[in-house]
Amino acid sequence: MLVDFECDPAKERSNLPKHGVDFSTVPAAFNDPKRKLFPSRGRSGNESRFQCCGFDGKKVLTFTFTIRAGVVRVINAGYWRKGKNLYEDKNG
Repeated sequence: MLVDFECDPAKERSNLPKHGVDFSTVPAAFNDPKRKLFPSRGRSGNESRFQCCGFDGKKVLTFTFTIRAGVVRVINAGYWRKGKNLYEDKNG
């Protein structure tokens, strides 16, 4: 699946020390055929947000994103236990 990704560079820089992840592995997790997508409870204005749990080649990565003009805009990412559990529940 060919999808374009973007992010706020300042947000990506702040995500690394906070969650230990830059956004470079997001495409691999998004393209995982076993990924799990679901609506995120967080919203910003009228913009819907989603979460994805997918294997990025090392671990199960969970990231929050929105879609703007057909582009996946990454908001945050991390190796969170809850996302791993959701991924494993779906994929056994």
